[in-house]
Amino acid sequence: MVLPEHLRLSYEQFAAGERAIYAVLDGAGSLVAASPGIYRALAHDLAILPPGTEAFFMAPRQGNAGKLSGVAKAYQIDGQVLVIQAAQSEDHGDVLLDTMLVEFADEHGWVVLLFIVILLATTFATVRGTLRPVRVASELATRIVPGDAASRLPEADMPVEVLPLIEAVNRAFARLQTGIEVQRAFSADAAHQLRTPLAILNVQIDQVADTALKQRLKSDVAVLNRIVAQLLYAAQAETFVLPVDARVDLVEVARGVAIFLAPIAVEAGVTVELIGSEAGPMPVSGHAEALGHALRNLVENAIGHAPAGSAVEIVIERPATLHVIDHGPGIAPEDRAKVMKRFWRADRATNGAGLGLAIVDQIVRAHGAVLVVGEAPADAQGRRGAMFSITLRPA
Repeated sequence: MVLPEHLRLSYEQFAAGERAIYAVLDGAGSLVAASPGIYRALAHDLAILPPGTEAFFMAPRQGNAGKLSGVAKAYQIDGQVLVIQAAQSEDHGDVLLDTMLVEFADEHGWVVLLFIVILLATTFATVRGTLRPVRVASELATRIVPGDAASRLPEADMPVEVLPLIEAVNRAFARLQTGIEVQRAFSADAAHQLRTPLAILNVQIDQVADTALKQRLKSDVAVLNRIVAQLLYAAQAETFVLPVDARVDLVEVARGVAIFLAPIAVEAGVTVELIGSEAGPMPVSGHAEALGHALRNLVENAIGHAPAGSAVEIVIERPATLHVIDHGPGIAPEDRAKVMKRFWRADRATNGAGLGLAIVDQIVRAHGAVLVVGEAPADAQGRRGAMFSITLRPA
């Protein structure tokens, strides 16, 4: 292979160790100092320049083939003008490398670009494919609930770097499930152990001769029975999975709750009103028994706080919302986030364990619904009170 003339000279001069050259000229263009072998200006037309002027040039090489590429700049030092010219052979080693890179880019640059595009696409596809099982496992993990004992994260096709983490999470799920089963068994045993003595106590109270004392004792036993039932239901609500995709008529659920609690409301001196049922059925997706239990808890809570002579309202708002309204003291804004917590009660003097609204919250979350605690609109006497709103999925 024969190199072109300019490349042959570049290699020969580069091998000789030649570097940049310079020439310093006075204001008249006469040479003051220069690199070895340089006896005149590198660029004659730039030998005389006004101070501060800078110009680039291409000039023939002195005593050799080829050209010089350089810059000339004029300085004024101690009242004298000096022109400094610095240049480098256009076939110097650095220029040679630049030339080779430019020629390669011109002739083969598209190959490099195509290779980079293919490499990036392959890398993206490989990473995406490798992480697909991880993405599937993440989506499955978000759907696992405590009562779903059979659900585990898939270990097949997992990257070896992630597999130990998946196995550890599955072992943690297994331990969690064991703990839940123990808790469920304990709750069932405790409820059974408490209900039996309460039933015996209720029978024995019937033998009390003092009527007033008998009524007070029976009322206390009824409160205890209600607390036991709520404790058991709260434990069960955390562990079993509700089938919430059935078609449920929310109007029928609300009507059943209003009828069931009417005697309790009358005893408390209030009424229960069902508003909005005249428009016919309102189908939603859910579990009828669980929704009825949640609504009963809300209405019972409202009856307990409503003033005598007022009404507790069950308002049906289409397409899929229920409001329970009372005109009692209401709930302070700073307490509205707390009322759903277990055992929390704003008034410690009231009966109950503070579980009713926690159970409502569990049932609402199991349905993927929304529960909002707010202020009730004013009634005819200007009383406001509390309003609980549940918005479900229309069927």
